[in-house]
Amino acid sequence: MMESMILQLISNNNYISQKSIAQSLGISVGKVNYLIKDLAKQGLITIVKNGNKHNYNLSDVGMKYLEKHLNSNQNRKIDLGKSHSKIELAVILLAGRKQELGESVGLININNEPLVKRTIRLLKNKGIKKFILICGYNKEKYNFLLQEEDTIIIENDSYEKTGTMYSLSLAKDYIDKDFILLEGDIVFEERLLDVLYSNNYNNSVTITNLSSRDDEVYVEVKDDYIYKISKDIHQLNKIHGEIIGITKISKVVFEKMLARFGSGTNPYVNYEYMLLDVAETFKVHYEYIPDIIFAEIDNLKQYYYVKNNIEPLLI
Repeated sequence: MMESMILQLISNNNYISQKSIAQSLGISVGKVNYLIKDLAKQGLITIVKNGNKHNYNLSDVGMKYLEKHLNSNQNRKIDLGKSHSKIELAVILLAGRKQELGESVGLININNEPLVKRTIRLLKNKGIKKFILICGYNKEKYNFLLQEEDTIIIENDSYEKTGTMYSLSLAKDYIDKDFILLEGDIVFEERLLDVLYSNNYNNSVTITNLSSRDDEVYVEVKDDYIYKISKDIHQLNKIHGEIIGITKISKVVFEKMLARFGSGTNPYVNYEYMLLDVAETFKVHYEYIPDIIFAEIDNLKQYYYVKNNIEPLLI
């Protein structure tokens, strides 16, 4: 284990000193010296002396050894398993401003019902009892929802300068259990929630077949869990679908997302990428739902598409 960690440090910087290796791994310089000599003896590295310094290089054998170790670790992710406890908390992201629409997207009528009210109604049908709404643009227009039992509204007053992970992080003091996270501009059929609930995984992303939306988030899966997420189609070797925008997240994984977000410096990062970051350690499962009726309302083009094609199919 320690040997592979040293190989990884050397692969990143072949001029790294033994002192730096020792500090990175929290071991003595003497132990690093012993391990370096052993790696050289095994033929995993070569050592070139340059004055008082040493240059370490991975051999072909060392590179194969490291690659095998990293691939092996990919298959040893922590699986939080399944939960038979029913999720009763939902977090809805509503902070963004859709300038073209001239209205807060959650208040757009879908079959004569505000989108956010429709979403809450469908969630209540599945047993959700508590709602956390993260609002920003036109926040006060959502105050009528406070009449609903167990509904909290949190303001992101920096919504124009932050991404969805920042909005989600504002709810940290209120999230005390596993929850469903929904993007507030998504219109979907109720069947989606039935499928998501039925898989019982603590962490699960809903994906569907590719559409022709303007800002798809593409997904590559490996075995039974999420492997890569990107809005750039060129970054994925295989594309298995696109994210719908409705996800089950366990409290454990949420806390890991918060920790990684807190250690970063980019306020614009979105929650999908923090979830992917955590997926390096924890298995995040997915639920593939082909031919589901759903759409996102980000602009006027999508709005008219929903009105003409999606709305007549929904109840």
